[in-house]
Amino acid sequence: MLKDRTGYPIVEPAHMVQSWRNHQFMLHSIPVLSGANRVIVSPFFLLPGRHLNQDIPYLTAEAAKEHPGVSYIVTTPLGLHPLLVI
Repeated sequence: MLKDRTGYPIVEPAHMVQSWRNHQFMLHSIPVLSGANRVIVSPFFLLPGRHLNQDIPYLTAEAAKEHPGVSYIVTTPLGLHPLLVI
């Protein structure tokens, strides 16, 4: 649906998993497909918190180091909407 509505040619999901051995979160997959020159990380959270303020920016910066020339943008959280409260 996001691809259809935005017209972005590449839209792929990514998710975080926690490593129970060292209690650190890792971005399990930030897809950088051939031809991608920008990655927009849109966290599916209602409110900002530790993941949005610390973990995701850190993990995104680490991924950017591995892919020079690809820009990374982290958007604001999804947020609250009146329709979420019924």
